Amino acid sequence: MSKKLTIPQTETSMSRFDKGIFSQTLSALKYAIYTVEKLESDYNAMLEELNVPPTNTEAESAQNKTISLLDRRCL
Repeated sequence: MSKKLTIPQTETSMSRFDKGIFSQTLSALKYAIYTVEKLESDYNAMLEELNVPPTNTEAESAQNKTISLLDRRCL
């Protein structure tokens, strides 16, 4: 006889361990987003000092998509 492995579908059915992992992952993602925003801000400030207009890069587009996904799911 084999047992089926069930994955919790709601936060209330998650174990404390799962909630801890989820919380740590979410915190790491928030910190990564903060770091990217800070680097972007510093980079744009440096470009302003050099009189170069900032551009919308692929990385910024990807970051915006990631933030919107996180906003919809977690934040």
